Amino acid sequence: MDIRNTQERLCVVLTIALLAAVFLLPETGEVKAELRPSGAVIDQARPSIKRFTSSDGLPVNSVMTIERDERGFVWFGTQDGAAVYDGSSFSVLNMPNRSASNYVYDILAAQDGSIWFGTNGGGVHRYKEGEWETFNTGNGLGSNEIRALLETVGPDGESVIWVGRRDGLSRLQKGKWDNFGVDEGLPDSRIRSLLSVGNEVWIGTYGGIAVWDGKRKKVYGEDDGLPGSTVFGLGLSETSAGRTIWAGTDKGVASYSEGTWTTYEGVDERLARSARALGVSGKADGTKTVWAGFDGAGLAFLEGEEWRFLDKDNGLPNNLVYAFEETGAPDGSVWISNLTAGVSRFQRSDWRSIGVQEGLPNDIVFSVEELAGDYFFGTYGGGLAVFKGGRWITYDRDDGLPSNFIQALERVGERLIIGTEEGLAEYSAGKFRKLELPDSQGVFEIWDIESSGSEGSPLLLGTSGGVVSISDSGSRVFTNHDGLKDRRVRSISRHLGKDGKVTLWAGTYTGGLARFRDDDWTTFGEGEGLPSSRVYSAELIRRGETEQLWVGTGGGGIAVLDLKDEGAGFQVLTAEGSGLIPSDTVYQIFADRTGRIYATTNKGVARITPAESGSFDEFRSYVFTTEDGLPDNECVSGASFLDSEGRVWIGTVAGAAVLDVANEFLDDKADPIYIRRVTVGGEEQGPTSGMEITYDRNSLVFEYVMPTSFRESATEYRTQLVGLEDAPTEWSRDTRREFTFVPSGDFEFRVWARDSQRNISGPVTMPFIVHPAWWQTWWAFVLYFFATAAVVALVAFLVYRNRYNRLLEIERVRARIASDLHDDVGASLSKISIISEMLAYDGQGRAEEEKDSLLKIAQTSRDVVGSMGDMVWSINPSKDNLQETVQRMRRFASDVLSPRDIDLEFSAPEKGRLVKLNVDLRRQLYLVFKEAVNNAAKYSDCEKVSVDLNVRGSEIRLKVTDDGKGFDVSSSNGGNGLSNMKMRMEAVAGELRVRSSEGDGTVIEASAPLRQ
Repeated sequence: MDIRNTQERLCVVLTIALLAAVFLLPETGEVKAELRPSGAVIDQARPSIKRFTSSDGLPVNSVMTIERDERGFVWFGTQDGAAVYDGSSFSVLNMPNRSASNYVYDILAAQDGSIWFGTNGGGVHRYKEGEWETFNTGNGLGSNEIRALLETVGPDGESVIWVGRRDGLSRLQKGKWDNFGVDEGLPDSRIRSLLSVGNEVWIGTYGGIAVWDGKRKKVYGEDDGLPGSTVFGLGLSETSAGRTIWAGTDKGVASYSEGTWTTYEGVDERLARSARALGVSGKADGTKTVWAGFDGAGLAFLEGEEWRFLDKDNGLPNNLVYAFEETGAPDGSVWISNLTAGVSRFQRSDWRSIGVQEGLPNDIVFSVEELAGDYFFGTYGGGLAVFKGGRWITYDRDDGLPSNFIQALERVGERLIIGTEEGLAEYSAGKFRKLELPDSQGVFEIWDIESSGSEGSPLLLGTSGGVVSISDSGSRVFTNHDGLKDRRVRSISRHLGKDGKVTLWAGTYTGGLARFRDDDWTTFGEGEGLPSSRVYSAELIRRGETEQLWVGTGGGGIAVLDLKDEGAGFQVLTAEGSGLIPSDTVYQIFADRTGRIYATTNKGVARITPAESGSFDEFRSYVFTTEDGLPDNECVSGASFLDSEGRVWIGTVAGAAVLDVANEFLDDKADPIYIRRVTVGGEEQGPTSGMEITYDRNSLVFEYVMPTSFRESATEYRTQLVGLEDAPTEWSRDTRREFTFVPSGDFEFRVWARDSQRNISGPVTMPFIVHPAWWQTWWAFVLYFFATAAVVALVAFLVYRNRYNRLLEIERVRARIASDLHDDVGASLSKISIISEMLAYDGQGRAEEEKDSLLKIAQTSRDVVGSMGDMVWSINPSKDNLQETVQRMRRFASDVLSPRDIDLEFSAPEKGRLVKLNVDLRRQLYLVFKEAVNNAAKYSDCEKVSVDLNVRGSEIRLKVTDDGKGFDVSSSNGGNGLSNMKMRMEAVAGELRVRSSEGDGTVIEASAPLRQ
């Protein structure tokens, strides 16, 4: 159907198309879905969701749309501009005519690499390689209020852009706009969503869905099975089972397959709420996930046959979900827009957590166990929590437990054995029964329980009174009188050798590791190679024919003993020595079904992947932290469990955590790395290979990034300028490399990236040429030869090279000093502050005068740390630009003025990174600014402070204005503050001017040349 022909022909063809739609397209109907919401324990856990807000770089927190481009950069359209996230930081992008509209409704990443923005009143903007092109009513667009964007491919392979407007549909094809409305067959002119399905365009309107295949239209409305007529979102799910179209409407979610619409209000009433967003994501195994975001009901997602739900009660910042986008991770993780609350990233392969908010009576979980499909959580002081039949039940002393402090759980047949702070109990058939223990040592505190898991097998208990063995033939207690060096046994394990003999291993609190064999105890302590006498766990780890005892200690790391060669002694793995664990305090050690070994510590959970060779030097490790979804990095000493589904459970001080290993998608492929920006001679330009640079513009800055979708803060980079450097740099987290002087010659810049999983990307290369100065050309050197000036040229070259090396060395020294001050001196001062306050309040009955002195020491230490922060900042070479100075000024002014309810207006250049400030100018200017803001806050009684920082030619100017009470400059001595400010500006060849009068506020102006 050619919409561009005359109106008369259009009406005729439209009539034919509608008649054809009636007779040729399949009949539709409504089906009520029989899918169910998930009631699994894994879905009770809080998922790993990382939030990003305006504090992280978004323009505002109301995000309307999200789009990921082919590079992996993620674009966000907000109610006040756009932003792009490159995996390292956000960059704000305002629309060309922001006065007309900076409100971005939709974003499209086109196949040619351009980014399209649909605005609410400003039309459509196309952005590519720093250049803008605007489409509005002035050049053919039907109207300027845009709601949706879509790209399809025309018959000859050309790009076709579709624009859903508030009052119609537009199409850009071969440079010409066509506009459609109700007269051309749309059920309603108000467009909200667009979707490409094969050769069809699905158009979501306020009057249902119109499907156009280029020849005919078909309209779906409530009479055809849609739950609502306003279609906010459309999505496509294609699997081996077929193709399904999804729609989010004002009355819920619906799907279309094989001519039938299906609704889901019978599954859960939330699925009948207004669905403002709809998306489809894919996993590496081909699994498709359908996402629906609701206006006030959070989000729902469908995988397989089960719906799952998320809202503000289990991880979302609020229940207003307006957009989805895939992150590109193999586990199908997604970005989520929560209106007014920024965006969130749902990281699906991460840990999930269960705490008080999810149903536990206490966040400190010491033990987890599974019995008959029910999950039991032993808490420290809250009793025993059970997830049973989709609901939580808590048992405590009133239900028959000896204590509410549950420290160990063990399934034995159809019974659950419960170790508490005051004895042992049994849970069976919904009832508790206290189990009697030998009373020779008084009440036992149970720390560990070991059994084969089958009925009739003996129980081994690690207790405060020793090792207790309970069997049908009787009970036996082993204490320090029987050979244990410490009767406080934290762990107990059993090893059955090939000779049929049973060996018991007991980890004690201060007496090392004890072995019971042939009715005799043998102790292994620090004298026998154990790194620490405090043992939290001793776990048998089997790998093929290898049998090892892995011992977790308090402060000594992990000790590994080969059970087939005990005489070889322990091999010790420490945090510093092996790099496999984050801390030398190791609570629990266990293996999952794949043979990977987990070590819980007070600084996270290490997952160690053994090497086939068995060499510990070849073992690999990944450390899980709160960035991976753990509720807290500090684990507890008792809880580790592998459930019937292969999921890993641990306990932390902030709740239980579970990792669904079976459904985990490991990211073993590095994302591409990009050189984002190159600055040559202070001028920004695109990253163009084969650049030719003149000798007078030979200062270069390379900025690069790997847009990873997970744990960005751990991404590291290394670089090399081939032709100048013999080897790559060490790995660092810097995303830019600056060369202040590059001599003439042929060079190649190389950059590598390494993500948190240690996957390496690159190198990405950029060759370039620096042309020599005229006096360095061949003909000049010939002239120098005849003029006996060759020596001068050589000296000049050496001077230039030496200057370059000196500049590099100065930058290294500055960076090292800044790092040492921050890491060593700062930490020591903080320690002095903490220790002083602890001594002041240690309850030792100190005199008030002594307390005051200690508190003064603490406060002085904190003050020095603050002052040292300015010093570290001022000498750090990576901060030698205007942008860093502006950011620090903004933070300082906000910290000083906000508590006094003083408004701040701050104006500064947008491209401050390109303006270099030397260390003296940056420091003096910042200190003048601090003094001016402090004076305004303390003495002026002002309501507003305005700051104007700008660069005029080769001069930088700072102006600080307040609307306070002012003072008479002529009669005021100015105090030390004004004198110091003038001295600071004079030190950098600048000047300071102060204008003020009583009742008219104060203006302080400072200026200085950029280069002294």
